[in-house]
Amino acid sequence: MRQKLHIFPETAGMRLARLWRIFTYEPNGCGRPQMTSRLSKDELTQQAYALAVSGFTILPSQADTNLLKELRSCADEALARAAEVEHSSGKLNATNGSAYYKANRCLYCWGDAPLRWLEHENTRALAELTLGEHLLWDMSVLSALPTPSNETRATTSWHRDFNGVFHGAAILSYLWFFLCLDDVTPENGATWIVPGSHHLGTAPEPESCGVWKGDELSNFPSRMQLCGRAGDILVLNPVTIHTSGRNSTSKPRRLLNVGLCNAVVPPLLNHWAIAGASIQQRATPRLRSLLGGDRKQLPDTFNALPRDHQTAPHIDSESEVLR
Repeated sequence: MRQKLHIFPETAGMRLARLWRIFTYEPNGCGRPQMTSRLSKDELTQQAYALAVSGFTILPSQADTNLLKELRSCADEALARAAEVEHSSGKLNATNGSAYYKANRCLYCWGDAPLRWLEHENTRALAELTLGEHLLWDMSVLSALPTPSNETRATTSWHRDFNGVFHGAAILSYLWFFLCLDDVTPENGATWIVPGSHHLGTAPEPESCGVWKGDELSNFPSRMQLCGRAGDILVLNPVTIHTSGRNSTSKPRRLLNVGLCNAVVPPLLNHWAIAGASIQQRATPRLRSLLGGDRKQLPDTFNALPRDHQTAPHIDSESEVLR
């Protein structure tokens, strides 16, 4: 007996993923879109809808070859510094990782190219449409290292970067803009996501996925890998369930994340203070606002403390999760 074929409506996110697989794996880049200029209002609305429905979207061809070269250089210097700190003290503050998944934060301190990237127009426009008034939560570089085939702890494991009140919230609180510094493929550890899992769960949903707990792909039959070419931006609602993939190649796979948060949510760090005087003095109004320079800071002292009491700067480490 011939089986009846069931065809389900294609969501905006599903269509983007299908089309993008075509773009990504065309030989010699045939069919690839040209460098994208400023997105139109209609295009921004389409991208925002994809985010709302599926928890992700893809902005193709956002950074050119020269900018990517500069950003890779800054990212590699930051990763090398992180390795030095890990060797001497064992762990970076407010940062998780593993033997095959490395990272560093505050990338805006590593050169002019990251500062310019923070002002990327399409990132700003999509963030304003979806988050409203927003701040930099953090700017990080993430590197999935080549992993031996017999290594069991090769990924970040299934997790949400934020849960609780943020899961299914009507108002978006966080948004990650991953710039692909390298081509991101199934072979080099493209992130697996569960589309739509940013919505409130139902009874059949698996138990809360703790970070570093497991990466059994069969747990989520509707999973897909978020692939792209160097220069693309993979936009993710970090409440969406996801895990890094296994890098089975001989080279690292690097992403630069501009993590943004709604202005009512505290950033991970005091970025305006960390940026220092050299960056503050030349910051544009947009950059100053993004780093929190216009944000009213809470008092960090009190005038009737014990005479010999020493206060310390406060660092908000609300989440230590990295993808």
